[in-house]
Amino acid sequence: MKKSTTGKYSLELRERQPAFSSITQPRLFSAATVDVSLSQPIYEAWERGGSKVIGARPSSSPQKYHTFTFLSNSDMLQDISLEEREFEKIKVKVNFKSSYNPTGFNSYTFDLIQRDENGNIIGGEAFILREAPIALPPIEIVQESIGSETKLTAVLPDSNYTCEWYNHNGMEIGNGHSVNVTPTPHSTTYSVVAFSNSGEKGKGSITLTPETGIRSTYPPLVESTLGVELYSPLSTESELIITPVESLSAPITHLISADTAKTEVAVETLSPGLYAVTLVVGKKTIDTKKFYKK
Repeated sequence: MKKSTTGKYSLELRERQPAFSSITQPRLFSAATVDVSLSQPIYEAWERGGSKVIGARPSSSPQKYHTFTFLSNSDMLQDISLEEREFEKIKVKVNFKSSYNPTGFNSYTFDLIQRDENGNIIGGEAFILREAPIALPPIEIVQESIGSETKLTAVLPDSNYTCEWYNHNGMEIGNGHSVNVTPTPHSTTYSVVAFSNSGEKGKGSITLTPETGIRSTYPPLVESTLGVELYSPLSTESELIITPVESLSAPITHLISADTAKTEVAVETLSPGLYAVTLVVGKKTIDTKKFYKK
């Protein structure tokens, strides 16, 4: 704390009342007490001035500091006798009462004010205290298959919540209690962040494993026959398209009957090399795997 002239000073705490609020009772001191801890030089300067105090009460403190608890906007330490250009430290700690019910949205702005004997403000600091959002337990997400999509729903205590949904890339994909996603050939994680009207905040996530697509190809090195296993049988006819990765050879197309989970494809005519096998349903690519032909 910097002193601009030689003399006696008061030390005060004043909450700034929000401009939009009609409340006359200072919110900070109705919800909390504030501990102001003085370093030894400031404490000795206060003693030199006569140890004058209004409202604030001494409290226990670490050995290095002397602490006073401020209970209202009118509390102050008076006649702190400090010399010009002196610097010292003051600690401020806010202690919320056990009856205080945080909302997760409140913020408090207050000033630590230094006044001279004429009542002029000659120094001080401003503080802004914001509540942290209240954390909810992890949010459960349930899934439901609806046609070709999967519906994800956040299980919340009531309807007074807003939600934000994100895919595995961190892109927002919805903001309702539920969101529909299209299954992918690979495991994909989706997450939700929920906010209540009272300031609670919670998170949840779910990983969807593919129910359609190619589970595996075999054997590891294919000679004359390629085996393909699907995650689950498809209700309609589909096809496998085999194309070379490193050449421009013509692709091979193999039909898979409905309700079939495993099939074999003759590939003895293919040249050795790396190939891609693609599952296609109704002209829509579902999944692709690669294999080596000896």
